[in-house]
Amino acid sequence: MMNAYSNTGVPPRSKIQVTVKPVGEHILVKLPRHCNSLYGKLTSMKSDSDRAVWLQGFVNEHRLELDAVVRPMGFIVAVNAKAADYSLFSAFPVVDDWKLALSLLGRISGNIYIPRREISYSDSLLGCYAFPARFFPCAPKGEIQ
Repeated sequence: MMNAYSNTGVPPRSKIQVTVKPVGEHILVKLPRHCNSLYGKLTSMKSDSDRAVWLQGFVNEHRLELDAVVRPMGFIVAVNAKAADYSLFSAFPVVDDWKLALSLLGRISGNIYIPRREISYSDSLLGCYAFPARFFPCAPKGEIQ
């Protein structure tokens, strides 16, 4: 005979907190946030549909520049640095090239970079993601500016 006592009418007292710590070198990818930046234009718009329409026009206008960007061609799992503890990633270098940042962030679905996906608007475009540096041989060296 087994005695099992369970009080399911009371919330648990213990709290579990999961922390994702980066393993190895990473680079942070986010759109530059200076005055007349792409980030500033996107955040100034009221709705996601306005952002998506404007971004599609911007991508079409700069198609040659964006297609010329050297970027990884395989699927990569990125870490949303703002959803995780951002301080864990603060020592890693930041990509400051808007073309590379747009090419990467515009192709993220969830936390996965999909290389053949068309650049489109999603919340990831305004976020900050950490990618393993081994996929970026020309990764920037140094600290966050």
